[in-house]
Amino acid sequence: MRVHPASGILILLSGFIASCSYRFYPSGCDEPLPGNLIPQCIMEPELAETSGLFYLDGLVWTFNDSGGEAALYAMDQDNARVIRKTIISNAFNVDWEDVAMDGHHIYVADVGNNFAARDTLIIYRIPKSGLLSGDPSINHDGIISLTFEDEITRSKTGYSSHDCEAVFAFGDSLYLFTKNWVDETTSVYVIPVKPGHYQVKHRFLYETRMLVTGADILPEKKMVVLVGYRNLFPVVIRYGYDDDPGRIDCGGKARFYPFRGGSQVEGVCFNPAGELYISSEKRIHMQKLYKVGMPLH
Repeated sequence: MRVHPASGILILLSGFIASCSYRFYPSGCDEPLPGNLIPQCIMEPELAETSGLFYLDGLVWTFNDSGGEAALYAMDQDNARVIRKTIISNAFNVDWEDVAMDGHHIYVADVGNNFAARDTLIIYRIPKSGLLSGDPSINHDGIISLTFEDEITRSKTGYSSHDCEAVFAFGDSLYLFTKNWVDETTSVYVIPVKPGHYQVKHRFLYETRMLVTGADILPEKKMVVLVGYRNLFPVVIRYGYDDDPGRIDCGGKARFYPFRGGSQVEGVCFNPAGELYISSEKRIHMQKLYKVGMPLH
């Protein structure tokens, strides 16, 4: 049978689009996929190493990772222009990777650990009131530290199974997701938001088939979003939960974005309307702020 060239293209294209999504965790419901990854704007040069994102006071906030200044930058959500810069004067940026927020505090996670060079990771607790004051320099009011009790393994190139780059706050706890360079799974750890030192074992483990780099939660809709990449192609995962946001109750669907190749996505946050922002650091492409479109049904 002779196939019309246009028909062949359509068949190939439909197969390609179908391969751009997957379910990384089986469940009994049919949640929609994340929507399109829509570029909003290029971020300013001083944010070339942008990592975590959070939304506060009508602004999207970010910071640089891996040896950057211990500073938080507030950006206009429409054009990513830096509006405000706040130094955390009693903190150091060894490898800031993600950030979480609850009713009273911001939690900046200095938990990056590509080669397992650090035994102890730390999270700075920063009062929201300090950021809202507009002061150019503020202090954190406590440190949460942790060590992993689980065995740490390494890839052939030395990368760790327990690099950690994603965190969100829920209730009186912080949920951390590892970036496993060995097998592209993620382990979920739960620690109190109260300053102190904690030894932790993983609560859940998922075969995400990507390197997880960011997380956020939308409690009103009982939804969690994870972002990351596979071979520098962005991936967005969404799932629903019942009581424990570390346990997947519904969904577990991921969308792979081949047309955004070369974008190392790092940060993710919801705004109060439930819209989703994602950032990517400078790599093959310039550092950018993205928005995720409506979910695909």
